[in-house]
Amino acid sequence: MKFLFPALLLSALSCLPAAAVTLAGAPVEISYIASDRPLLAQTYVTAPGIAPLGSDFVVELGSSWIELSAPTGGHFLDLPFNGFRISDVFGGIAPITFAALGAAVQSGTPVLSFDADNVFLNMAATDIGAGVFARIDLEPVAASPGGAAESQVPLPASLPLLLAALGGAGVLVRGRG
Repeated sequence: MKFLFPALLLSALSCLPAAAVTLAGAPVEISYIASDRPLLAQTYVTAPGIAPLGSDFVVELGSSWIELSAPTGGHFLDLPFNGFRISDVFGGIAPITFAALGAAVQSGTPVLSFDADNVFLNMAATDIGAGVFARIDLEPVAASPGGAAESQVPLPASLPLLLAALGGAGVLVRGRG
């Protein structure tokens, strides 16, 4: 019986949504890397808007997404890593638990990977056209029937049952005291 309350508390905490990844106001370093050497790196204090990344790329930062575009098309050489690293500079962003790639490449397959503090986009052996060639979403979104995006973090269908169980556990604990 003494393990019932901690188990119920853990169950309640697991139903809470994860912290949303938001880039607003957190320093983010965006680097273009080829052959494991940063060719150009620039730190952006993220805010909605568009900024050049050197002369070859443009980055647009949203609150939970990043778009990369090029003024002209081009080809990424086939190297072990030839792409971008987006890094949390000072730990100001919630740990990254999701990243999805929407890409508009002409040929090749970009590879997206991430850990708690970094997102890696390997564009090796891909061809791109002018315009947006990659959009990285850092939290899951889906179109609702009305067309607006909404979070896919579900609330459990049994939330009333969970609250009743927690209330019952509270009565049990209070009755012992």
